[in-house]
Amino acid sequence: MHDPTAKLPDARTWSAADLAAARQPARAPDPAAPTPAADDIDRLKAELLDLRLHDRQRQAAVVEVAEERDRLRREVADREDELKAVKGSTVWRVLGPLHAFSARFPWLARRVLRGTQLIVWTVTFQLHRRLPKLLAERREALEQTARRQADAAAQGPAEPASVPVRANPPLVADLLNQRFSALRPFPIYRVAGLPRRITLVTDSINAGSLYGGVATAIILAAELAKATDRKLRVLTRTESPHQDNLQDVLKNANVDCEGSIEFVRSSSTVPREVDVGDGDTFLTTSWWTTHACRKVVSSDRIVYLLQEDERDFYPAGDDRLRCADVFRDEHIRFVINTKLLRDHLVAEGYDNIGRNGCWFDPAFPLSTYYPEPSSGAKMNFFFYARPHNVRNLFYRGIEAIDEAVQQGVLDPNAWQFHFVGKDLDPELANLPFHPTLAQNLAWSDYTALVRRMDLGLSLMYTPHPSYPPLDLAASGSVVVTNRYGLKQDLSAYSNNIICADSDVASLVQAIGAGVALARDKERRAANYRNSTISRDWSASLQGVVAALSKQPCS
Repeated sequence: MHDPTAKLPDARTWSAADLAAARQPARAPDPAAPTPAADDIDRLKAELLDLRLHDRQRQAAVVEVAEERDRLRREVADREDELKAVKGSTVWRVLGPLHAFSARFPWLARRVLRGTQLIVWTVTFQLHRRLPKLLAERREALEQTARRQADAAAQGPAEPASVPVRANPPLVADLLNQRFSALRPFPIYRVAGLPRRITLVTDSINAGSLYGGVATAIILAAELAKATDRKLRVLTRTESPHQDNLQDVLKNANVDCEGSIEFVRSSSTVPREVDVGDGDTFLTTSWWTTHACRKVVSSDRIVYLLQEDERDFYPAGDDRLRCADVFRDEHIRFVINTKLLRDHLVAEGYDNIGRNGCWFDPAFPLSTYYPEPSSGAKMNFFFYARPHNVRNLFYRGIEAIDEAVQQGVLDPNAWQFHFVGKDLDPELANLPFHPTLAQNLAWSDYTALVRRMDLGLSLMYTPHPSYPPLDLAASGSVVVTNRYGLKQDLSAYSNNIICADSDVASLVQAIGAGVALARDKERRAANYRNSTISRDWSASLQGVVAALSKQPCS
């Protein structure tokens, strides 16, 4: 292409031939002659064809790798089954010290074995015949290895064969395990002759998990182990167990646990093997821990502590469906927290829970739950704040508190606001009424805070009363909570518990009634004295433990 900016030669340097050529008319291009553009197109087409070929080869290699991976997975699973069978055998247990020695010092074990062979051959006069054969076999093995390495180096990397590309869809089990990781069973190996145990299966017993439900599970497990003369074991699924927390719960509940307690963690990501004996009973604490246990032991060896309609944790979908499947198991024995929840589940059509279940009311020992007057100038307002637990209606509670402040029902000059729970954004402290944030408290710190409260708002959009309203009422506070289903009136526990509909106007009105009752110290104290809240865990669980003890798991 002509460059108009190029410098032309001076006319005085042109020859006659140059001038003649310049006067000739321009020739039309030959259509048959290849053009540079056509050459580029042909070259790009060839390169694209090569790229497609290499891509097919790579995809074929990926398919082969995936098939080899699946084969290895199956082989590993088979070997694990064989290993579990061997570990459970009598011979393995008898030779346990020798296995441990060889595993810790494999090089020494091999030398000892070879030395033992040589001694045996010498004593039996076989050394002259066996030793040359052994040395020849070792030389041949070394030579074959060297030949294979040399051939591989000479040939270079092998090109993958061009084969038709086919999809390698994931297995259904892989999809389900990825979506429902909490439902994966923990690996087990069976051991004969173990003492009978109660194994408490829960996500965690760490500080942030001990509110209400987990503490109740610990207490029930200890009482059941004591009544049936069994050892207690705690199996956690998400976090390593903090053992001191368990002792703190039992101490605050005035419950004794005799003998040593075992602790083990086996999660979906770190699936540690768990030993299981014929006399083990599993006390599960949620539908997902129950689902996981059903895959490793029969349902009649499971006691499911049910403390909420756990279907309500989810919208309509796969999780809710699987929870309902567990509820329908005819062989599980259920222990239901409160008669109110038991009646609700039976009304929902779970007759098996009514037949195979027994209920109890939780206890709030006087040594932990009692009024403790605050030394501050302001009265204390408690809000149960868990933004990520949608059933606690965190945002509806914020609306109701704000509206009560705007209407003058709650005066920030007279009330100190406490947001107690978990997952709290520090920015919440900048709300107009400037709450104090307290989250992930240790159990003793939580109960110490509850004892100083005057009025609380604790919402639970499920049929269970939930623990914070009972915690507060048992400590002499007034508390407002919401109605739901059969949960319409909780005055049977205490007249200091006020139930209201869940709309903002009804909650604000109930908060106003709560303010008046909290300030009426005489009536508030009388309601506290006349409450029927249980104060003794052993008495609360006596009927449950007796019912479970009549049908011990084998």
